[in-house]
Amino acid sequence: MQWIKSNHPEVILHLLFLNEGIIAEDFKNIADYCFSIHQKQGLISKIKSKFFHFNQIHDDYDVIFGNTIVTLDYLINIKKTQKKAKTLLHFHETVYLSQLFYSNQDDFARKLNQVEQIISVSDYVKEAIMKEYNISEDKISKIYPFLSPQLEIQRPDLGLEKGQEEYIFTAIGNPHLVKGFDLIPQIISKIVKKAPHLQFKILCVGGVENHPMIQTIKNDLKKMSLSAYFHHQPQIKNTDAVYEVTDALLMISREESFSVVTAEALKKGLPVLSFKGSGGPEELLNKNELLTSEYQNLEMYCDKIIDFTNHPEAYYRATENLRKTILNHTDYHLQCEKIFSIIYHL
Repeated sequence: MQWIKSNHPEVILHLLFLNEGIIAEDFKNIADYCFSIHQKQGLISKIKSKFFHFNQIHDDYDVIFGNTIVTLDYLINIKKTQKKAKTLLHFHETVYLSQLFYSNQDDFARKLNQVEQIISVSDYVKEAIMKEYNISEDKISKIYPFLSPQLEIQRPDLGLEKGQEEYIFTAIGNPHLVKGFDLIPQIISKIVKKAPHLQFKILCVGGVENHPMIQTIKNDLKKMSLSAYFHHQPQIKNTDAVYEVTDALLMISREESFSVVTAEALKKGLPVLSFKGSGGPEELLNKNELLTSEYQNLEMYCDKIIDFTNHPEAYYRATENLRKTILNHTDYHLQCEKIFSIIYHL
């Protein structure tokens, strides 16, 4: 949206919030008009009441853009009131997440086929939705998410410093089973047993302090007398401070459509340790054998972490070889231009 406003100021942007998060104000400073629909309230009644005023502002829309599969029902319903508008869905999720959001996958596939165009965020997603939902390839454009410049805001004090004696391994994301955060206590336990003298911490970034998953991790580690090896940082806008104290990123997701944090870490020159079969992260790492472990094989994964502390130069070389490719694939201006081109030609 920021790129469009800077490069195509003639475009009018109206924004519908399903829920407002920590960056809602940033959106409001860009959009020409914003309004919200809270999911706990009746969808049809909220759309009718809001669109009475919304249509007074702008009667005919050219494109309705859904930025996540959670917006699919909204796209279909809004389309009924805006018959000339074309619909575009940015498919950021995996099939696994679509199954969590939509228990009736046949209904999901039917609605997905009503959308004029889909943007997938990786080859993994493109191939999956073609296979699972019978979407024709000509309706799907693959565009890697871009790495936008970090916001110029105050960085949080993490209470950690990158040093020679203690390694900091970081996991970033919304605390959830799909992100693999439940594996953290097991990973810490195995590393301590395999390398008892290794000084390290796992920094977990995301969620809030009292998030059930975070509390579970802390309770498990407390029972195992391993609390000293874990540090949690609630979600933040600017992750630069996180990468500055990180030695290597732990991408422990079970499945990812595309991993922005993987791309960000590679851009910073940080090794990323991932599982094979995880989708987007594996694709970005080009199936590099040094950086990837067999799916859910925690023994191998912990051995990789320990091996990194013993032979960091090999991991940094592998990372540097990937870094240049990632920078080309995730360029802010290039990717935004591709997205706008799709919008423009719908």
